[in-house]
Amino acid sequence: MSEKGYRIFTVERTILEGLKFIKKIGERTDLKAARDRLTKRQATELKLGKVAKELGLESTQTKYLEVILLSQQNPKVVKIQDGNRVFLKYSIISI
Repeated sequence: MSEKGYRIFTVERTILEGLKFIKKIGERTDLKAARDRLTKRQATELKLGKVAKELGLESTQTKYLEVILLSQQNPKVVKIQDGNRVFLKYSIISI
């Protein structure tokens, strides 16, 4: 007789796994879900960092976390042009 078990997932692990498979899930869907969980404080940036390190998904987290955080906090983006180079400068505006 074999026993069937269940895997236990946390909100943070679900967010990170979603980011890992973002091309299959869909970028808009996954980023919106991640923003919603952070906005509703069901997950925190600190917990995401800790879980990402445990799962070896630090590069995935780094790649998308800035996008998630900036879009959630109403960023002000300033375009700076220096010759042929263009830079974007972000500043967070808290409301």
